[in-house]
Amino acid sequence: MSREQRSRRANFVQLVKQFAVSAFVILTFAAYSIHDRTSENDGPVAAVPTLSSERDEISTQSLASPTAIAPSPALQSVATATTPPTSIPALPTVVPSPTMPQSGYQDGQYTGVLADAFYGGVQVRAIIQDGRIMDVQFLEYPQDRRTSARINSRAVPALRREAIQAQNAQVDIISGATLTSEAFIQSLQSALDQAKF
Repeated sequence: MSREQRSRRANFVQLVKQFAVSAFVILTFAAYSIHDRTSENDGPVAAVPTLSSERDEISTQSLASPTAIAPSPALQSVATATTPPTSIPALPTVVPSPTMPQSGYQDGQYTGVLADAFYGGVQVRAIIQDGRIMDVQFLEYPQDRRTSARINSRAVPALRREAIQAQNAQVDIISGATLTSEAFIQSLQSALDQAKF
């Protein structure tokens, strides 16, 4: 075998090896992509935080009766120590009546439409008390794919928190969760439309 033939053969073997490695990488990536799209909830999903039972209990007590939560003895002693010696009548504390809405919403629970977020639907329920948004519960959101679960484990609590703070559906789009954010706004707005007087 001549030197030129050996060189050609070595080049051919090198070319076959490069092709085999490239094909292996491409097939591995394709298999991973197919597996990721078709697999059911492969990894652990961070739980969507909810209100603690202690906060629920306090808010329920305060809504039921304005005197349900008494000030602590330490606060009472500070209040009496700072009261001026002259007898000035204390101003009455204004506690909103449960029938007096503060933001134009009727009390109750209102379920929004199921809005399309491309990788799944988003549907929320708005809970209104004393005319205010007290909670927004996610009934459905994309979480069947690992990527969706990761993105929404961060986006869901942020969207909920913003809606309660803003007292409407005009929340900021969460970076990296644009589709979920837009579907959330659509579903929450439809729920709040039902709650309006």
